[in-house]
Amino acid sequence: MTRAILLTGTIDTSVFKNVTVILTDLNERLRQYSNTIKRYIEDSEFDKIVFVENSGYLFDENYFYDHALKYGKEFEYLPFVGNIENIISYGKSYGEAECITYGIKNSNLLRSEKYIYKVTGRVFLKNSTAICKTQHSCDNEFVVYNDTKWCHTNFFKVKREDYLTFLSDTEKECDDFNKKGIENVYYQRLLESKMDTRCFKIYPDLTGVIGGTGAQYDKKWFELYIRNVLCVIGYFNIKQTDAKLLSGLRMLKRLLIR
Repeated sequence: MTRAILLTGTIDTSVFKNVTVILTDLNERLRQYSNTIKRYIEDSEFDKIVFVENSGYLFDENYFYDHALKYGKEFEYLPFVGNIENIISYGKSYGEAECITYGIKNSNLLRSEKYIYKVTGRVFLKNSTAICKTQHSCDNEFVVYNDTKWCHTNFFKVKREDYLTFLSDTEKECDDFNKKGIENVYYQRLLESKMDTRCFKIYPDLTGVIGGTGAQYDKKWFELYIRNVLCVIGYFNIKQTDAKLLSGLRMLKRLLIR
């Protein structure tokens, strides 16, 4: 079975007036995207790597097509220009949601895939082997925080059919300036949908820089260990039904993760 991952990107944020973005240096962003794509080709479990970019930057994709072939993998580059007016008006969440949908709908490599992993394009998943080998029997895997109604969209696994049915128009609800980021919109959609969803069995170990804040995704070993424990006991699953259990898990999280 092949494993496909969709990387989303905005190389030139000035096209969208750098709205809700801290990391705006074009050369640095290009370097990070290029290095991350290369790393997914060389050092991950994914056989198909798709990069969708929404600023219209003239990206030199030929190297990555050739590099993927050397490693027995497939690469695809999907450039387009996102809705400039709406991204400026509603923030980068609109652009991210639009980017994901464009990639899933238009990629030739993803069209035949039942399941798709998605990652923010400057972020590398260090434990992709463990993530891919410890899958649930359910169709979709997301990390959610029920207490804050938040769903991580930097990395997730989704059934392509479910995405097209329940998530393909989420950009219409995104508005970073009114506390409706893509993470909040995804959470609500997952909660209301009929998608078969659980958290990953282990916590995604990501490395890279958060574009909106400039902070690092990387976590210290102890915090990552605790998050893995929380994955096992179901803290990051959506649709918690036992209020007492959820309350206890919240307390545990507050005590162990600061």
